[in-house]
Parts: sequence; C-alpha cells; structure tokens
Amino acid sequence: MQEVSATLRVARPVSIPTYELKYYLDGRVQTFSKIRSEDFTPAHWRTLETAAFNAAGHLVFDNPHWQSVWLGAGEEKAVYLVVDAENHAFALELLDRATYLEGKLMEGHYFGDVCMSKIRGYKPNPGSLVGHVFGSRGRVREFIHGETLAGKLTQPRHKNAHPLAFPLVWLTRLSHELARSIIYPRYQALRQQYGDAHEANVVIELIPLHNPEHKNHYFLPLLWSDHDGYPHWRFFRLTPIDVRTKGRRCS
Repeated sequence: MQEVSATLRVARPVSIPTYELKYYLDGRVQTFSKIRSEDFTPAHWRTLETAAFNAAGHLVFDNPHWQSVWLGAGEEKAVYLVVDAENHAFALELLDRATYLEGKLMEGHYFGDVCMSKIRGYKPNPGSLVGHVFGSRGRVREFIHGETLAGKLTQPRHKNAHPLAFPLVWLTRLSHELARSIIYPRYQALRQQYGDAHEANVVIELIPLHNPEHKNHYFLPLLWSDHDGYPHWRFFRLTPIDVRTKGRRCS
C-alpha cells in the first residue's frame, strides 16, 4: 500500500488496543470489540476464504459462529461487518469485478486481501440491469464506527433501552448537526484532495473518550445515542472510507 501524502496515508496493519462497540444484529443489540492485528490469525484467513451467499442472500462462512451484517454499498463495492467466534469485529469489502477503481479507506488500516472463490460472479440483485457483480477479491480492514454525512442517525432498537432513548435521539441529531458544522472545512478539503469524495463516502467517526487507538479527533466531545438507546459521550473526526487514490481501473 502506498503513501498518499505526508499527512494522509493508507496505514499498514498495526497493533492497536481494542474497545467495545454495539450493533444491531440478529434481532438484538450485541456487543463486539474491534479486532487487533495480533488477534487476526491464519484461521481468520482460512474462514474468510469460505465466504459464500446463502439462498436468502446473506453472507455466511463455514464457521457457524461467525456472523455478518450488510453495512452499505457504493458503485465499486459492498461492505459487511463481520464478527468472529470471539466477538471480534472487522469490515470486509467485496469488490465489483468490473467497476473497482481503487477506492480505499484513508486514515485507517487494512489487514490484507483475501480470495473468495465462492462469491465470484454473484449478483446481489439478479433482476436488475445494473448492480454489483462480485469478483473473488475481498479486502479486510478495520471497522469504522460512526455515521456517514448522508446517512440516517442510529435509532435505538433495544427493548430495554434508556427511558429517555427517544428524546436522546433528538440530542444526537443536534450533535450530528453540530459535528457537521465543525467538520465542514475538513470535508471541503477532502473534496479538493479526492475528486470523488461526497457525503456518502465520508464518515463522522465516533471515538470513545479514552481513545484507545490514539486517533486524532476534534477536541469537543458530543453526546450520541447508540444502538442500545443509551447516551454516550464521543469524540469525533471525519474519516474518508471509500475515496480513490488512482484514476484507473483495477486489473
């Protein structure tokens, strides 16, 4: 992976601390931790190579204790949150075999690429005239916890959510708007640096107050409602998750 600039680069895998995050999966809110590079083992690569889509269109693996949930898709790829048997979470990018143009997560790290022969040629929406047709290549990276500038705010879904969960959504909405105003100059700078940067491929990344990964962030923490409906103070920053560093197709 190549250095992009003196201050912005595709980081190589590093040893990072971990912290817990919550996500809505299989009808309930579950707690995971971001996987560290030292916890990513050869067994992970072997299991990833077994990735396939079942009859319901869900991404599955030969290890029944692994789970996945669709996070989103753009013109080049679809991204899944994958959780292993030890509740370690990471992101898996499934690349379109024809339209991938080297869009990457910046200011984050990749664990590496994986070949998944069972997904080659799979089309998530077979009846559509356009849409992804996956190749066999996937890219494994850190999971970025947050909201895209274009995305909807997280809504509490847990039946035992905080009693003020829904009023807290409005506080989160205020936090979101305040964060947008703070990061706007940074967003404009990214649009100048990467011609394809837009509100759907940059994320307001949420960082816990103890910041175990030592990420750069804005000084002011804001209140956010998580999937469990409970309020959490979070630092934040703007992270590009799918911008192109090259203007050519991937061979």
